[in-house]
Amino acid sequence: MPCYDKKLEASRDDFFNDVLKTRDVDCVLTTNEVQQLFEEYKVDFKICEMEEISSMFTKAGLNSSLNTILYNSKGSTSGGYLLFVMRYAAKVIFNIELTEEEIEFGSEKISIEPGRNNDQKSVSLLGKNGEVLLKFGYAYGFRNIQNLVRKIGEKKRSFRRKTEVNDFNFVEIMACPSGCINGGGQLKPFFITGGVENSSSTPASKEWICLTEKYYFNKNIYFQSPETNSSIHELYKHWLHDDKNRIKEKLHTSYHVIEKLEENGLTVRW
Repeated sequence: MPCYDKKLEASRDDFFNDVLKTRDVDCVLTTNEVQQLFEEYKVDFKICEMEEISSMFTKAGLNSSLNTILYNSKGSTSGGYLLFVMRYAAKVIFNIELTEEEIEFGSEKISIEPGRNNDQKSVSLLGKNGEVLLKFGYAYGFRNIQNLVRKIGEKKRSFRRKTEVNDFNFVEIMACPSGCINGGGQLKPFFITGGVENSSSTPASKEWICLTEKYYFNKNIYFQSPETNSSIHELYKHWLHDDKNRIKEKLHTSYHVIEKLEENGLTVRW
């Protein structure tokens, strides 16, 4: 994973099976830790034997020429949640078809409102008369998250005073500025001196993030929508047996109140 928060998530009691006395996830490795393991054990990929890639739980597959290819999801470099959820909601709730390009660049049906920086913006689905049907947003980095939470709080107070408000229906939130592509567990920037690569301990620069995004959206990587992924259909059919209750139990997120920390992270000034 590109994020250290997954380690914390895996350690929560929510993901511990009391019957089997085991955790859902035994170990979480970040991208940077995997690289460190390769370096520690002196793994040389040039001499490693080729092995077939399992396609069940990876983004690997075969093209028409039976060559191994990598799949990616469209949208942000943090998984494309906003794009997928917005397209799905527009279709199911309002029977409106949206393309990835409309959500990314805007159209007659989509209004995009930039934020104060590149890590925040709102995307609204518009009705025939220009009314807002759905409002989605991005907020990356704790400062932007903090501002968003404050804004929502102010709107709730305005609602109590019976003034018009327009809250978000869905927000794609990531703790790291620039999202998961700049996660704390990601590979560190490197530089070359005397023909030797050296890792840098300094935070990733804008140039490094742009370079990473370039590879993320590489033209040689195929894009696939989740609903067209045959592995997901197999998961629903053979493991969950298309049982709605089992699907909700195993795949749907639930929320509950947890014990508050001594200091609320959203009140910290970043």
